[in-house]
Amino acid sequence: MSSSGFGTWTAGSAVFPGSGPAGPSCATYNGYIYCVNQQSGLYPYYASVGSSGFGTWTAGSAVFPGTLVNAGTCATYNGYIYCETSKNNYPYYASVGSSGFGTWTAGSAVYLTGVGNPVTCATYNGYIYCIDNSGAYPYYASVGSSGFGTWTAGSSVYPGGFIRPHYCGTYNGYIYCIDSNSIGQYPYYASVGSSGFGTWTAGSATYPVGLGATGTCGIYNGYIYCISSNGAYPYYASVSSSGFGTWTAGSSVYPSGVTPSSCATS
Repeated sequence: MSSSGFGTWTAGSAVFPGSGPAGPSCATYNGYIYCVNQQSGLYPYYASVGSSGFGTWTAGSAVFPGTLVNAGTCATYNGYIYCETSKNNYPYYASVGSSGFGTWTAGSAVYLTGVGNPVTCATYNGYIYCIDNSGAYPYYASVGSSGFGTWTAGSSVYPGGFIRPHYCGTYNGYIYCIDSNSIGQYPYYASVGSSGFGTWTAGSATYPVGLGATGTCGIYNGYIYCISSNGAYPYYASVSSSGFGTWTAGSSVYPSGVTPSSCATS
């Protein structure tokens, strides 16, 4: 990935061993990728990542105690992974490192959301920011080695035009969100900080394809990269305090196979 888009797609040397009714939620930290399946009672997996692809997939030492369901999400920050499950349930966190996952611990308070489940969350500078359905208030909390701080609602609802944002990611003090059925829908962005969310602003152009139920994006070094489905062209754009740049198609389609459910940049 670069300002020129995507390089050549290359298959990893081994299949992902996790199971479950839906794809996992994955996040990277310090040269590793950590994937948590969307069902309780299953082991999470981790592997090293680098320019040569994926290392060996290894199961964590304990099953994930929560249920992510289809809307659950995980995000990493400063040596920990934080996983939101569903409304009125406890979130969980654990340390992460080269040896995998530490002990899973429940947060001290349930996730308080007004509508639906926390669809997507992202961390930035000691806080986690979670976006629910359009027309609902987003929530944020501090995160650290002791877990989650107090959940606080943002000052305004998320204005996205379709059911829910499917992907949100942070970069340089801003959060960027792409809707799930995003054909003809504007993406949105807002500043984030210790006081929560700034004003939600629509991007200057609609996202050119639909992410669908399992599409996903990642942000790296000032660009957002989005994969919609197998056999379709991925898209990328710059991101900044002014929002999104021009959406540009990658030079080749995402290879045939299972539609990607979770991608992460490193």
